[in-house]
Amino acid sequence: MQQPPPPAFPFPPRPDLPPSSPRRARRAWVLPVVLVTLLALLAMALGTIGRVGRGSVHGQHRFLEALPDGTPYRWNPCQPIHYEVNLTDAPDGAMADVREAVQRVSDATGIAFVFDGVTARTVDAQIGTAFQDTTPEGSRWLPLLVAWIPHEHFDFLVDTHKAVAFGEPQRGQGDIAYEYVSGVVAVATGESLPPGFGQRSSRGVVLMHELAHVMGLGHVRSGDELMWSPEVQGATEYPNLFRTSWGPGDLEGLELLGRDAGCLAPRG
Repeated sequence: MQQPPPPAFPFPPRPDLPPSSPRRARRAWVLPVVLVTLLALLAMALGTIGRVGRGSVHGQHRFLEALPDGTPYRWNPCQPIHYEVNLTDAPDGAMADVREAVQRVSDATGIAFVFDGVTARTVDAQIGTAFQDTTPEGSRWLPLLVAWIPHEHFDFLVDTHKAVAFGEPQRGQGDIAYEYVSGVVAVATGESLPPGFGQRSSRGVVLMHELAHVMGLGHVRSGDELMWSPEVQGATEYPNLFRTSWGPGDLEGLELLGRDAGCLAPRG
């Protein structure tokens, strides 16, 4: 099969990774072959470590980015987050899982989400326009996009055959350069992810993990958190397979990124 063309605009560098060669694997839900064999797709690994973090008395959480004083980059919690979903290559029931995963993020952060409908916009187009759209009134930040990508193209974009999904926020500019204003969650088609939220490897739980990245959370070493990654130094060998809801550190991190942290400069 002919290799698909590269996206029209290169992916921005991951905020939680050091400089690397082009097309370095992005943060994603990883499926090591050994774990798949031993745990029947229930134990899933989740990408690479975030650079900026903070401990928690109740659990573990880490931030993707933070100011020198430790203040994390985050969305303005006093504005709703608009999102759209591209269901072109999505499996049956995907929309219900997206809705529920978004609601769980909203409940944990106190931030309202507004569904703007189904869209034909692709991940390539979202990033290729620098997450912005030009209107007669001027430029605006595009809504968060959740989309499914054909597996061959997904592997090409993330440069790995181990990932099934990735999530990434987009920072603003000027006065809102330390805020998140848009983002993308992409899931590869053809993966054996059970629908719903009944297992650690379920599609809904994977979406929760990636949406937490979009909110500003990085990976942690504790297997009792949904943001666990085996590639974090000192990480537990396996995650808690019964964990299908936010862990204590996940919740604390999301709260610090949410409405209780106060308003920020409004985004356009």
